[in-house]
Amino acid sequence: MNVFITGCESGIGQSLTKRILKDGHSVFACHFKNIPEKETMLLKRKYQDKIHFTQLDVTQRDEVDQAVLNALDVMNSIDVLINVAGISYFSSPLTTTDIEWKNTFDVNVNGYFYLTRSLLPVLINSPSAQIINMSSIWGTKGNKDMYAYSVSKYAVQGMTDGLREYCKPLGIKVTSLILDKVDTSFRELMEEHINISNEQKKRMLAASDVADTVSYLLKTSRNALASSIVLDAALWR
Repeated sequence: MNVFITGCESGIGQSLTKRILKDGHSVFACHFKNIPEKETMLLKRKYQDKIHFTQLDVTQRDEVDQAVLNALDVMNSIDVLINVAGISYFSSPLTTTDIEWKNTFDVNVNGYFYLTRSLLPVLINSPSAQIINMSSIWGTKGNKDMYAYSVSKYAVQGMTDGLREYCKPLGIKVTSLILDKVDTSFRELMEEHINISNEQKKRMLAASDVADTVSYLLKTSRNALASSIVLDAALWR
């Protein structure tokens, strides 16, 4: 399968890219921040024409549409979209600024929408089409300290649910992957404001846990639709 992924410069997106390549699929890896050339060259050397990198700001509709065209140029088709790119701020309903609110929704909600809208006409032609949206437990219960992020993930949940109903007759599977605390840059953001013990860090999900779950989803039959998967950090205390 040919897989289009955002947020590939670090964390979950980076882990997904490596795992999906290992599983034998091709990846069009989009990143906002620069990826060290050494890292991209290692993957290109190992996987050759199965990996393609491009810089993308998911908040820009024209860039999104062009990235999809570029992906089709090098891969000919796209079977799977995985929306990963996201941002967060540690701020309350009172302290969240206009810029923080706008940035959060531009990336976490508009970015998902732009990519989905641009890729839907392409995915319709694939017999193994899937869309996987990264969501959060904070999109199922409120978070007063990461307020804009939490609200944006509620929006992602609603977007994904509506998209699933639209895509069922088209043969496109749509899944929301609802993640608990993952040891990525989001953990680093939390640590700037709250104390996280070494024992708690050990009990967080790893990015590889998310990659394992996506790997499983890509192997499911056409008749198996996982509407939502909640991936808990079960031992977190």
